[in-house]
Amino acid sequence: MLGAMMVPIRSLGLAGLLVLPAGCSDDDCEQPLRVCDIGSASCQEHVFIQTACARGHGGRTLPAVSTITRDEFEEFLRAGDPPTAEQSRADAQIATALRMLRLLPPGQTSNEEAAIAAYASSVLAFYSRADRSVTIVETNLGDVSLESGVFVLSHEFVHAQQDVDVGLQEFFDEHAVSSDASTATRSVTEGEAVHYSNITMARQEGASITAEIFEEYYDIQQELLRTVAAGVGGEEASYTEVSSVFPYFFGGEVVTDRWMVDGDAGVLELYDAPPPSTAAILRTLAEDPPLDGQALAVAAEPLPAGWSVVADDTLGAWVLYAYARRIGLDDPGADALARAWVGDRILVGGGAVEGEVAVAWSIRFATAGHADTFASASVTPPEGVQSVRVDGTDVALLIAVDEPTLMEWEGAVQTAELEEGTSSFRRARLAPPLPRPVREHPPHVGARR
Repeated sequence: MLGAMMVPIRSLGLAGLLVLPAGCSDDDCEQPLRVCDIGSASCQEHVFIQTACARGHGGRTLPAVSTITRDEFEEFLRAGDPPTAEQSRADAQIATALRMLRLLPPGQTSNEEAAIAAYASSVLAFYSRADRSVTIVETNLGDVSLESGVFVLSHEFVHAQQDVDVGLQEFFDEHAVSSDASTATRSVTEGEAVHYSNITMARQEGASITAEIFEEYYDIQQELLRTVAAGVGGEEASYTEVSSVFPYFFGGEVVTDRWMVDGDAGVLELYDAPPPSTAAILRTLAEDPPLDGQALAVAAEPLPAGWSVVADDTLGAWVLYAYARRIGLDDPGADALARAWVGDRILVGGGAVEGEVAVAWSIRFATAGHADTFASASVTPPEGVQSVRVDGTDVALLIAVDEPTLMEWEGAVQTAELEEGTSSFRRARLAPPLPRPVREHPPHVGARR
């Protein structure tokens, strides 16, 4: 399903005029890109230098490049201490919550295992911020063309160069304060990597590119992403798959648009003030004005006896789009709701046993009309029972495993506004984002098939 997405522009049969950035002035940058076998050290050095020329990047220190199999990558993702009984129960309860929201396929009982499976099968390569190395997952790279291999490696080298220029770990620590904010933050790093790896590929002799070609490229790729989010034509993609693919081509267009106006310096400026949400990215690309709004908080106090909050997060406009499509709204209707997103907050409550689960999701829209549209589209969840309340521009969606649990949580859940500058609301219990990371320091996911 994701296999055709991460492709260079030339693979789509597009051509045009390339204007090289100002950073290409020394002897190395006078040479065109050569398509080569990325398994060789000389090819790796050549692609790194060509990528640096495309970005105008001066700090040219080639990172270590290694190769692993898919099985070894899975072991890497599972590294660390095995989960405790409490963590396993919370993981299962989060999986139930995601199934209730149509964000995890039926039968999936572990959100963590679903995330590992998604990454293990689709990641071609990744850059590790921990040791500043690049790893190629050779099983997934398979028998792709030499050109696609160079594109993938260039993509990861952009991440290595970003780390030198801006410090990726600090960048994510500052801005990735929720799941939605993380997706928006990654839209800068992944978007830049998509942009400059295409610029690198256009450095081949006889290759070329224009603004119109980039526009067609992003139109094609975004349409594929919308199909994945909607779950059209097969098994619905998981929450991890839906959220992880957004940054590449929605973020990529934001970066390319900025580069077309302000060049390399404008791209670097995106790191000073990255988009705060996926809604901001969707509105920017639609040329809509920004929306001002107060972030939401959801509390469950007092908690029902024996229950705790196992996840507390903001899902964002892109996940809202996926949910809206999966409950029956068409693309224009779901897109309108996503661009009208002002804020949301979700709590997942878990009881003392795996089967006790409740979800409280509060969403604020730009207008009461958008709130009514969303509420009226709500349908019976695939698991459990639900209630939907509308209060002006706010919708409160509550889903629980059964009617008694639903009634108990309806009495406990409250929606409020966060004070300015507050990034989380956890008065009842400390709870991780949704979903819990697959390891303490997960790899920075790179090019996808």
